[in-house]
Amino acid sequence: MNKLSNIPETMYRAFTEERYARAFVERGKLRLRRLDLYRDIEDGCRRDASEGMGSYVDNRGHQWDFEMGNSIYVLCCSDAQVDVRFLREKFGAYIVRINDSASLAHDMERFMNASGMRTFNGVHGRRVDYRKGAVTTQEFDSMQLAILSITQKPARFAPESEYRFFTILSNAIPSGTGKRFLDINIGHRLRYAELVE
Repeated sequence: MNKLSNIPETMYRAFTEERYARAFVERGKLRLRRLDLYRDIEDGCRRDASEGMGSYVDNRGHQWDFEMGNSIYVLCCSDAQVDVRFLREKFGAYIVRINDSASLAHDMERFMNASGMRTFNGVHGRRVDYRKGAVTTQEFDSMQLAILSITQKPARFAPESEYRFFTILSNAIPSGTGKRFLDINIGHRLRYAELVE
């Protein structure tokens, strides 16, 4: 499996507070949130009650819903196609542009390895699929279903133009339990990131 599928070179990440945006750029500090927590997030425009669950309808009209059993942690970014004004309004006024997204993934993975985090093959990345619940003739293997459960969202979220970095803890902590966040501290200025004024 390609760990960083179709990764855009440039991405954006919004922050609600300047101190968090600066900590990201200047020290490589960031936080991955457990995916299932987005089901109950306080902000109603960001909440997705089906987050972390995949769904499709096969060509016979049967609906298939599925979910992984592990705790999945994500860092949500937006690709260069996103409207930055939209990001500011929905997610926070402080925008960081990431000019080398693959380097961010590699830096996060190096930190996890050095910290002894046990994951399924480190940091992965995928574009979000905004066709949750759609009819498809495609047949999926177990790996494809797992990826869909991590990356599918309803069509109403499409303006976010999201790309997700994610990691799956290998100690099989069930979804809904375990740590709420994974804190990453790369420990140096990210030469590939800048605050957008």
